[in-house]
Amino acid sequence: MLHRRRGENGPVPHRNGRFHCINQQWFFATREQRLVGPYRDQDEAEAALESRLAPPRANRIDRFGS
Repeated sequence: MLHRRRGENGPVPHRNGRFHCINQQWFFATREQRLVGPYRDQDEAEAALESRLAPPRANRIDRFGS
């Protein structure tokens, strides 16, 4: 599931033309129209894009004996 961009309200708009299959390898396009990949299939390309767009996880430092 793709997320809204910062400043967007309502449902996530359709991102047309984001995924491309070239010579049986899959890529996704960035806003700058750069292709990222290759991936084995569209599902793998979609997962990579979702991972790239996910908000960063906060760094946690667990302290023991405090």
